[in-house]
Amino acid sequence: MFALSPDASAKVISEVKAATDKPIGAKLSPNSEDIVRVAAAVQDAGADWVVLTNTAWGFGVDIDTRKPLLSGGVGGYSGVGLKPIALRCVWEVHQSLPGFPIVGCGGVRSGRDVVEYLMAGASAVQIGSTHFAEPRAGRRILKELKRWLRQNNESSPADLVGTASPW
Repeated sequence: MFALSPDASAKVISEVKAATDKPIGAKLSPNSEDIVRVAAAVQDAGADWVVLTNTAWGFGVDIDTRKPLLSGGVGGYSGVGLKPIALRCVWEVHQSLPGFPIVGCGGVRSGRDVVEYLMAGASAVQIGSTHFAEPRAGRRILKELKRWLRQNNESSPADLVGTASPW
């Protein structure tokens, strides 16, 4: 899987950049041994941003049939359980590559989740799985974010990027 390898990921970005003048991003895997190395490699290859993260490898069992929930057994796990893993990836990449734009995603269900991703270092936040259960979740989450900003005397989401205190 090329997303786990800094060299393979950089090669893909280089080839895509050579084929277009459009901005290019790379959605990276949390399963990488070193997410920062992969992010740095795609940045060096010309990626304009990274999305952190794609799904994590997971497994589930249908207890009635005793068979894997996914036809392939192991597969991509997303949603709420991915959030702390994705936040770690956002935090690590932002700490090492502070000027590189990051789109944070994984388990975003509320305006507070958006704030958390921004504080960890994301410059934008993506909503995915939540839309399956709630197709208009984006509107609600945006209202919650605006309310949080107002209540905390913050003028812009951009002012929150990377503001989480290390300890």
